[in-house]
Amino acid sequence: MADNAITLSPGQSTEKQCRRDMLEFVSNEELQNFHITSLPHALKSIAAIWVAIAATLSASFLVFSANPYFFYPLAPVAAFFIATRFHALSVQVHEASHYSFDRRRRKLNDLIGNWLIGYWILFDVPLYRSAHEMHHRFLGTDGDPDLDFYNFSATGRSFFAKLVFKDLLLITAAERIWLVLSGKRAKQVASDAKKGAAVLNAHLLAKALVQTIVLMAFVALLGVPDGLIFWLVLWIIPLFAFFPLIIRWRTIAEHWYPPGDDVEGRFVSRSFTGRPFDIWLFGAQMRFHMEHHLYPAIPFHQLKALHGVLQERGFFDQDREGNHADLSVAGYLPFWKNLLSQSPVTSSAGLANNTPLT
Repeated sequence: MADNAITLSPGQSTEKQCRRDMLEFVSNEELQNFHITSLPHALKSIAAIWVAIAATLSASFLVFSANPYFFYPLAPVAAFFIATRFHALSVQVHEASHYSFDRRRRKLNDLIGNWLIGYWILFDVPLYRSAHEMHHRFLGTDGDPDLDFYNFSATGRSFFAKLVFKDLLLITAAERIWLVLSGKRAKQVASDAKKGAAVLNAHLLAKALVQTIVLMAFVALLGVPDGLIFWLVLWIIPLFAFFPLIIRWRTIAEHWYPPGDDVEGRFVSRSFTGRPFDIWLFGAQMRFHMEHHLYPAIPFHQLKALHGVLQERGFFDQDREGNHADLSVAGYLPFWKNLLSQSPVTSSAGLANNTPLT
């Protein structure tokens, strides 16, 4: 689809209608095969992300050792790139929340999701899963904990610039941390608030341990104060400033709809094709989001195959009556280019009073 053909307003189909339409193009037997998980594939994806992070940190160390003055101009670029890989790790936590690593060995699935991925970016699988299940169940409604990331009462470059500054000034990160520390997220983990708090506290201790190891590693390698500076610039700033911003960019592209649109019951979840670097940098294995919301238990590598089948068989063809071309977009950056080119819009509808976790 051409960039100027990107449709910002969602179609009229409901989620059930989209799922029913999909079954005209894919058989139930094929769908069952798409649900098969692969732990080796998941571990390969996780390893690739950590290799990219390690390579970026190593290159930064080498540049800094050669000449610190060369490092400082490059530091923002390195920090932003590391944040994109933190985002990629969070997408793997998302995979674990759906038991897409290993559906039969669920404890192993969560163990990998927490210790190899989640704790390093202050996520944990149970808390993510509890909020994400609500996102799927209440997509586009006040019950969706992610609603604040994509439902706005206004648009325009100045409005979105304010959201960017909110993320970069650590306000979004502070709101998320407060929701966890205040106990408001405990009820999402378990119906018993005390039990939920106990679960959260156990994960908080594990996160604190992992983050302490990270800090000690930076100091051990570079000493004081260089290690502390590197930790701040290449770990803390990516984690608390750039990371929430990238999540917001992706979530808006996936679920945004124009202010004032009556989307009650309508399915708003887009997939992204083309532009490999754009999709690798910002999509991070979340690109087939339409298919994911229709069949959440299908792991990413199978969603890619499913999307290919749907595309080949004409599910997204614009000349087909009742097509779903609005749910397949040329890329994240083209979507944002189109969105920011629109005239500013305001609506009397207020924002949902929720702070997103995912």
